[in-house]
Amino acid sequence: MDVEALIAGVGELLRLPALRLNEQGVCRLAVDNDLIVDIEHDGAANVLHIYSSLGPLPAGGREAVYEALLAGNLFGAETGGGALAVDLAAKEIVLCRSLSPKGLEPSDLVAVIEAHVAAVEHWRGQVAGLSAGAGASALPPDRVDGFPQVGGIRA
Repeated sequence: MDVEALIAGVGELLRLPALRLNEQGVCRLAVDNDLIVDIEHDGAANVLHIYSSLGPLPAGGREAVYEALLAGNLFGAETGGGALAVDLAAKEIVLCRSLSPKGLEPSDLVAVIEAHVAAVEHWRGQVAGLSAGAGASALPPDRVDGFPQVGGIRA
């Protein structure tokens, strides 16, 4: 299935029959008029980029924000497989992921979009809390009962 058919199929499943990539290879989904999900096709690499803004970089207390973003990226456990990043040009925090459209069915892409939206909603709350409490660490203590705290299984 080509990317245009894939996006059209996603539109059908989401009851958005006009969903199509524009001339730049991008389409935008608005969720509850508040959350934007951009889907961009990189034709040269045949990759789909899915991304959303989590909000602006805070004016102060960035160390705690960066710490939380890096910790959230560990093994993709808190990002639904995406990556938390900073867009310096736009001065905003972004959740993004890239995937090959090869072999994807529209229902597969809808599931990815749903997981992305859930992760964006989670991280918007995290970022807002960190921005409000500028300077406070969002991470748990590094030791619990004398053992190092780890965020996943490590081999």
